[in-house]
Amino acid sequence: MLNAAILLLNMEGNRYHQWKEAAWGRELPLTPKGMEHMEMVFNDVNVREYRLATHVDMTWYYGTVSKNTDTARDYHVRLPRETVNGLHFGTYTCGVPTKDGLPCKHMVVMVKSSVIPALTQINIMPHYWGTAQWQMQYPLDLDCKTDMTIKRVKAVARLNEFLRYCPDWSAPKKSGRPKKSDKVLTVTEQIALSSSNKKRKRRVKQFCKICHKFNHTTLQCFKNPINCNLDVILEGAQPGNDEDGGEGAV
Repeated sequence: MLNAAILLLNMEGNRYHQWKEAAWGRELPLTPKGMEHMEMVFNDVNVREYRLATHVDMTWYYGTVSKNTDTARDYHVRLPRETVNGLHFGTYTCGVPTKDGLPCKHMVVMVKSSVIPALTQINIMPHYWGTAQWQMQYPLDLDCKTDMTIKRVKAVARLNEFLRYCPDWSAPKKSGRPKKSDKVLTVTEQIALSSSNKKRKRRVKQFCKICHKFNHTTLQCFKNPINCNLDVILEGAQPGNDEDGGEGAV
């Protein structure tokens, strides 16, 4: 158990060091997964298919976006002017940002229209896809040590006097606990033992309902009238018993 715990801690420490180097070595403002989501969101959005109206106050950027149809519904967006880790991710009445955690196509229209110069493809993303948020998970002053060994654990650990091995008599006659006197069977003995344990096919007993004996059936019984007539017929068919009274042919 101690070896398994040391192995798991070493694997976790190596994983921590690997992702820490990747996070602090990232120069782009978004994580690799964040860049993939940004490209997916901004593809296939044509600004000319939408109508846009914007206004700005001291705290928010507001926008109203709708399709270029008479029956199109207006959707309202609100983006903070103060960035969170350098990003302007906000809310929208379509519900897509709240559900998926990604900018919707209406936010993309506001960015692509360039009506508000402060908005770009990168800073419209949520802050949890930013590199700064990623680096917060791996502080520079925090380290995971993986240089532990059994020798070092024994040097600092104290012996627990209350721990004992479970004696044999504490769990008698339990399934799966072999007896000390059990003989180790060879392959041939195991095959013979398994074949002897198989259930034998039960044979059907013969019983005669005429004489009430078990060594034959009713058709084989000598008291059966059919068998009696058969004996008479067989006796009449023997040589020397022709109907003319003469000797039979040899």
